[in-house]
Amino acid sequence: MIMVATGAVGLVLAILLKFEFAWTTGNIFDVPTVETHCGPVAGDISNGVYTFKGIPYAVPPKGKRRWKAPEGLNRENGTCWNGTYEAKQFGPMCPQRNPTDQSYAGDEDCLHLNIFTPTLNPEADLPVLVWIHGGYLLIGSANWPKYGPDEGTLRAKLKKYVIVTFNYRLNIFGYLALDLLSATSPTSHSGNYGFMDQILVLKWVQQNIKEFGGNPDLVTVYGQSSGGTSVFALMLSPLADGLFHRAWSIGGSPVINKDLATVSQDNLKILNATGCTTLQCLQQLDPNKLVQAMAVLWNFEVQMVDLPTKGNFPAALIIADGTVIPDLNFKWKDVPLMIGTTAQEIDFEPFPLNVTTWNKQQYEDYVTKKLDTFSENITAKALELYPITNSSDPRYQYTSMVSDILVNCPNDVLANMACDSNRTTGVYRYVVTQFPSVPTIILEGFSFKAKYAFHNFDNMAFSGHIPNYIASPTARDKQFERTVVKNILEFVKTGSPKSKKWKPCPLGTALLGAKVKFSSGVHGYAPTKCKFWMENSFFDYAWVN
Repeated sequence: MIMVATGAVGLVLAILLKFEFAWTTGNIFDVPTVETHCGPVAGDISNGVYTFKGIPYAVPPKGKRRWKAPEGLNRENGTCWNGTYEAKQFGPMCPQRNPTDQSYAGDEDCLHLNIFTPTLNPEADLPVLVWIHGGYLLIGSANWPKYGPDEGTLRAKLKKYVIVTFNYRLNIFGYLALDLLSATSPTSHSGNYGFMDQILVLKWVQQNIKEFGGNPDLVTVYGQSSGGTSVFALMLSPLADGLFHRAWSIGGSPVINKDLATVSQDNLKILNATGCTTLQCLQQLDPNKLVQAMAVLWNFEVQMVDLPTKGNFPAALIIADGTVIPDLNFKWKDVPLMIGTTAQEIDFEPFPLNVTTWNKQQYEDYVTKKLDTFSENITAKALELYPITNSSDPRYQYTSMVSDILVNCPNDVLANMACDSNRTTGVYRYVVTQFPSVPTIILEGFSFKAKYAFHNFDNMAFSGHIPNYIASPTARDKQFERTVVKNILEFVKTGSPKSKKWKPCPLGTALLGAKVKFSSGVHGYAPTKCKFWMENSFFDYAWVN
């Protein structure tokens, strides 16, 4: 149901609704208001895009609601708002540590969502894109600037789509699993609360998105980094059955290999760091102290850009908890799935050592130091597969090697696991091979410039943010953006990418640059390299994000 402000202009505006109110110019009297299951929400309109920001979708998970499944708002339990909700400002980010100075940021009252739409016609039935932000599952928010989709994305690229973004619980608030928590849970399980938030958002979309011009039967979930990891979790969760119809993972982690019992023991380090021994203590503890306590176990930044050492596995946030993800015998949803990575994923933030200045000897010494922990044969073969030549500098080979081990090859394995699950819909795999036309800073607060096919380059292209990072995009930059956008939008609409060359697995992998190329085979991007790493049991060293 669509409503607008009443008063002197109320009658006129009511008449205008009959003439597709969605495309009005947005003068100062227009107050777009939409009826949701919890009551009306008032948003804004600018240049043909309606925005509704900070709509609460759950009771704030504070105090005794910490480490519980989210409680959706509804009229029956009196948790809806009174009157019209002013949805004109983004809600606060969820509690987290600021990555630059480790200070506390956020608020536990953070479970809010945002909607960007070109129309408020309930009969428009536009495809819906639900965006899940990244940040290691530790940091981030739906409205990080120049990162995910926003009203600018809708105006420039996605003029006939509805976009939903949202915040969800992170870090210790979203993923802590402990026997102490399981003991009081109605399911006798704990952990994965952030995924429960995501599932509640998808339920909200099913219930309300039609009033915002969206089609609840054509919902695509997509996310980057830990947002891409979240897509994998949703693909595996029976709690999300029927809530989405396409899925796109961008640079996600394929590692979900620990169960509740194992992780509950690992997380005792975090519990001890809080100083608490009871649930009541944990629920009353200052959120800043909780956020600081998690650092004893969860700190992945270095692990994401470094070669592994034998036996040194990252801690797990995502687990087979028994409820959200029932067990480690994965059952994939039969919906079209897109799995994307970039050739040099790790070329996005400062390295533990200054790789940018390495010479050949320094490169070989460091690779030897790290991989000799496995065996000298591993090291020798790695240096053979990633040699320093006149056309490949140490940084290129290092970022390629680490990206293959941590991201590209493990995602190949995951794609083929999904492909082998007796499905009727396609699994599409791609690797971005395009470089930005000029090295560019992509992380605020750092002077490091990404040079190769870095983590998030594909999402940056899809969201229309390349001009925010490259002041004067070249024709090749623009063509790469068009290639990403047209193939993904076709996938959103039909379940298959635009390019006829691009076949589903196990036939091969699309290589995304200014144009689409196709490389056949299970490890189509780097068959010899990936075969070597996977045969030598490097899958479990894939990054956790």
